[in-house]
Amino acid sequence: MKGTKTERAYRRLNLSHWLAERLRARADRQGTEGLVFASPALADPEARWEQSNRANALAAVIRAAGYPWATPHTFRHTLASLLHEQGVPMARIADWLGHRDIAVTARYLGRDLGSDKADLAGLL
Repeated sequence: MKGTKTERAYRRLNLSHWLAERLRARADRQGTEGLVFASPALADPEARWEQSNRANALAAVIRAAGYPWATPHTFRHTLASLLHEQGVPMARIADWLGHRDIAVTARYLGRDLGSDKADLAGLL
């Protein structure tokens, strides 16, 4: 393991059909040798995308698009919120995001699983 990543951070995610089709079309145009996404390390274009250089490159694109308040991590929160609004169970969202503890996912959604729920107990 590297840094603070846990075993759950290394997981397999399915691509949406539209993205898989775009990647296939790209492979038809450019071939299948080398990395799919070029590295931001100009001195070494075959270098792997690590979290920090990927985040910096994406943040620059987001700022240039006129969204200085957004960060690459903003999209993780947005994804969690959209999945939650669609009724996806929180445990599945946690699996997708690579969270070991579902409480982390709950905090992404602005929920506090440890708060006092005396008002609900009165309804039982």
